[in-house]
Amino acid sequence: MLAAVIDGALTATAYAIPLQRAVLAMQQQPSTHRLFAVSEARHEAAATAAEDAVRDLFRARGAEDPALEEVMLRSTIEGVFVKSAVFGDTYPLEEARRWMFRRYGLPEPTTPIAPPVPLRDGEPRPRATAALRSDEERADASA
Repeated sequence: MLAAVIDGALTATAYAIPLQRAVLAMQQQPSTHRLFAVSEARHEAAATAAEDAVRDLFRARGAEDPALEEVMLRSTIEGVFVKSAVFGDTYPLEEARRWMFRRYGLPEPTTPIAPPVPLRDGEPRPRATAALRSDEERADASA
């Protein structure tokens, strides 16, 4: 179940970058933060239920503080989301996923959540300059 939580969040990150960027902007900008807060309040019961379900997972895994584990998992996932939104296809999303699986003692994933993106020089190097590449260059890089 924990692997499914991680994969669900990271899959959304991988395939919904424009939406994720809009959410990030709404969260951070004073002019739209209230809109985000209103939306969050509207879905508070569902968010609380999801948090409680993850806390129950950590409780079942024997965590000393399931609430803190849930907050830290969410914080890590949100950090991956922010970096992925900023750095786009130069962010090592699949490597971050594998790190999270190892962190929680989960079996190594056997299939990628997103199409692989070749890394420059074989190392992850998140760069915002990916936004400067043309659409054609991005298509060539993913082929």
